[in-house]
Amino acid sequence: SRQLISDIFHHLPDATYAIDCSDRVIAWNRMMERMTGIAAGRIIGSSGQPYATPFFREARKTLVDYILHPEEEIASTYSVLRREQGMIIAETEGILPNGKPVFLRAKASLLYDETGSVAGAIESVRDITKSKMAEKALISAGEYRRTLIEAHIDPLVTIGPDGEIQDLNAATEALTGMKRDGLIGRSFFSLFIEPESAE
Repeated sequence: SRQLISDIFHHLPDATYAIDCSDRVIAWNRMMERMTGIAAGRIIGSSGQPYATPFFREARKTLVDYILHPEEEIASTYSVLRREQGMIIAETEGILPNGKPVFLRAKASLLYDETGSVAGAIESVRDITKSKMAEKALISAGEYRRTLIEAHIDPLVTIGPDGEIQDLNAATEALTGMKRDGLIGRSFFSLFIEPESAE
């Protein structure tokens, strides 16, 4: 049974490690080795938060520490997505040992022994850099589009396939005498005296 659990742990798709209640590393899977370049044999058994160094270039508290000590406030470097009894999911930025900056999504959960007592904590770490960069690019593109529309002196409106107004500029507000909030989501053709003809 223990061997089966060990095999499953080592083949998890996310980089995962575990510590006991004494802050000692008790597990370090293959994806963790691949992501950090640190072999399990070098880190298992060590304490003093060595699991943070590959990501943050210093020994410091990570989610496994905060899940074991829920009374402590989570560092502002983390953006907490979800927190409930025995689990925390958060995002943060780090730097891998190869110098590559990364966005990380981490999930920490408590570990229990056979008696149901807390025996430690486990944390899975996923590199979400590509999706974060794509998200930032979309936001930048949206801001750029918004600036172009707003800077135009003529009334401009973007309309979706369903004919609803998606965006507009100040010149459109001035022309219609209506505010942006009252126009977005409304049928563009309803602004005309003869909506069907406009369509």
